[in-house]
Amino acid sequence: MAIRTTVVGSWWPYPEDEADLKRYHAGKLSAVESEAVLKRAATRAIAEQRALGLTEWTGGEYHTDNFIYHMHACLTGMEVDKPQVEDPFDYDDLAHARITGKLDAPNGLGYAAAYRREKNLPGGVNKAAVVGIYEVAVSAMDQLPEIQKQQGNLTALINRELRDLDTEGCPNVQLDVPFFGVLVNVGAMTAKQAADLIAPCFEGVRAKKSLHLC
Repeated sequence: MAIRTTVVGSWWPYPEDEADLKRYHAGKLSAVESEAVLKRAATRAIAEQRALGLTEWTGGEYHTDNFIYHMHACLTGMEVDKPQVEDPFDYDDLAHARITGKLDAPNGLGYAAAYRREKNLPGGVNKAAVVGIYEVAVSAMDQLPEIQKQQGNLTALINRELRDLDTEGCPNVQLDVPFFGVLVNVGAMTAKQAADLIAPCFEGVRAKKSLHLC
């Protein structure tokens, strides 16, 4: 019997790519240079995952920075009031943002764009993930009441990204909600409340659906 093997989403950066990826996330590369760096890193990640025998693999999520600490760059309605330090060591070194209005992602969250960039690379990509409501606003998590007020529009932009992945032909779309596990475990949220937030994010998505909890 075959056993399904998969990966959560991100893949480790290769030493030869780290400097260029750092320049990409710092906004120091042109659009052409960025495309080349991201494709090169994704090609290596796809090849390694397939060589390891995984039945589902991703492009490595190299367009992301520290998993989710780039999200403020995708959003309108928040302003960075403490930039990330050049070489972050812990969470205190990461960027902090202040919510100033309605949170939105007019240019998307980057996951569908990454899939479009990577799906025709050698081996393709058969799984992609999008972060959840609290993860997308992680740079402003100390403003939790305001984030909760905006759950409706945050759900809408996440759903839009998942539906875009589905439309592009991604076979398996995943929602990353590691904070939900923490909130449920400490009693700040019930499992039912978590489920009620998860389900609308997948509305209208026909692809196979996955969920990542920590």
